[in-house]
Amino acid sequence: MKKFLNKISSNQNMLRYGLAATILVFMVFYNRAGRHKVRTLSGKLIVSVKHLESGNDFITGEEMRDRVRKKFQSEFASVPIGSLSPMEVESSLQSLDFIKTADVFVDGNNCLNIYITQREPMFRLLNGEGQSYYIDKEGTMMPASMHYSPRVLVAFAPIHVTGDTIENKKPGLQKEMFDLANIIIHDDILHALVEEIVSDVNGDWMLIPKIGPSRILIGNLDRIEDKINDLKRVYKVILPAQGWDKYYSVNLKYRGQVICTKRA
Repeated sequence: MKKFLNKISSNQNMLRYGLAATILVFMVFYNRAGRHKVRTLSGKLIVSVKHLESGNDFITGEEMRDRVRKKFQSEFASVPIGSLSPMEVESSLQSLDFIKTADVFVDGNNCLNIYITQREPMFRLLNGEGQSYYIDKEGTMMPASMHYSPRVLVAFAPIHVTGDTIENKKPGLQKEMFDLANIIIHDDILHALVEEIVSDVNGDWMLIPKIGPSRILIGNLDRIEDKINDLKRVYKVILPAQGWDKYYSVNLKYRGQVICTKRA
């Protein structure tokens, strides 16, 4: 019995030694493979830009590649893999205005991949100071694109912009502009009808429609749902009966009143 137990103990020790030797050999080869990988030269740079929902791109893949070249003074091709820092590249790219997310990684062919998701412009702001920005759905401002001009709602408002986002949470003209634009683009009828929103120095808002009256006065955003319902009744009932070009303006500022002014 004692010999049997000793034999079992010996076999267990041999198993432990064998397992330790296997792990040691694996670590040696792993370290060698790692050092070889670090010294391996990278392949070509691969840049992909996800299309916007509208089907257009705020920036093309080739434009993005040019920006990467200029920003990093490199195409990240034929350089040691160990010198690449995907996280650093990713962090730097996400600071650019038009980029919502950046995913950077080295693939199995040792190529550095850059996958860009663009910000979606919701409307364009013209502030009367010569500044023009696109505003996305989070309130982030983006410069005009060299590639194309998105067909989006245009807002004219006396807003002085100092940061990289508008103040869409704090009460004020910027929040009203953002809220009104959001209401319009998420309403199928208003989205198809309204092409511009305009604010005067008093903070009263006016809509510029594509058809019908030249302007629609709504004042502030108090009772905005009632005003929108009144506007829809104007387009469904009054204008078809009276004529689409009969009225110069429609005033919805006052509770329970729809004031239509005829053209001269």
